[in-house]
Amino acid sequence: MDAVIVSSKYQIVIPKEIRESMGIVSGQKIQMIAYRNRIKLIPIKPIA
Repeated sequence: MDAVIVSSKYQIVIPKEIRESMGIVSGQKIQMIAYRNRIKLIPIKPIA
């Protein structure tokens, strides 16, 4: 499990290993959901 730091602008960096395994690219939209005291990030994939 990777830990990330929230910047002063409330930004985070998704670790490279996770980006690559999930196929996340620069500019891609990600849905954020608060659920049971957790934050879930779900990549939005275009319907092809």
